[in-house]
Amino acid sequence: MSLSTSIRTDVRQYYETYVKKTAEFYNKCANLMEKKGLSQTKVHIPTPDGIEKVHQQSFLGGWFTGHRSLNAAEILQLHFHFTGLAAAKEFYRSFAQTVDSKEVKQYFERGETMIEKHLKILQSHLAKDELSQIPTWESEIKESTAAPFSEKLMLYKISVLSASATGKYGMAISSVMRKGVGLDLSRMMAEFLQYGEDGLNLMIERGHMDQIPLAKG
Repeated sequence: MSLSTSIRTDVRQYYETYVKKTAEFYNKCANLMEKKGLSQTKVHIPTPDGIEKVHQQSFLGGWFTGHRSLNAAEILQLHFHFTGLAAAKEFYRSFAQTVDSKEVKQYFERGETMIEKHLKILQSHLAKDELSQIPTWESEIKESTAAPFSEKLMLYKISVLSASATGKYGMAISSVMRKGVGLDLSRMMAEFLQYGEDGLNLMIERGHMDQIPLAKG
């Protein structure tokens, strides 16, 4: 987005460089995970014999009923969101066990609980079609309570994760066709929006939030 919205040549070159570097780094990580047997769970669906057309509006399902099988795009979104949230949950949990402020700790714990609920909802949609269970990362978090980062940095990181989740939910809603799945994603996006706003209020109260330049008014 930054590359496509920048005008100055040197700024666009900067973003282009880091788009390439990020892609290279991702490929290195993916190759290393595959080499060590840590790749994400593969989801298998039947290979179609040919192109099939949709002939009935019931393909979209009702808001509360209708359980046709998930299509490939919906499986991709559910799987993508589950793996991202499973990793994010461990940030929330690890930050909660290392931060000193009781109020901030409760905020991180609330986020962990919210994500745990979202993971169960996403997995339930996959389970209905007997698709693979996706692993989570609870066992990877150490028991240390020594804070590796400042409260300001932890709140900022959580605000970025919350904003990212909200944006990804919006993207997913626009690509799923089964109404029940879209309804769940809409609810979860609304919860993240409220959670993110509460986090910004915490940052403002503690003087951690820098003001973005404003238009002349």
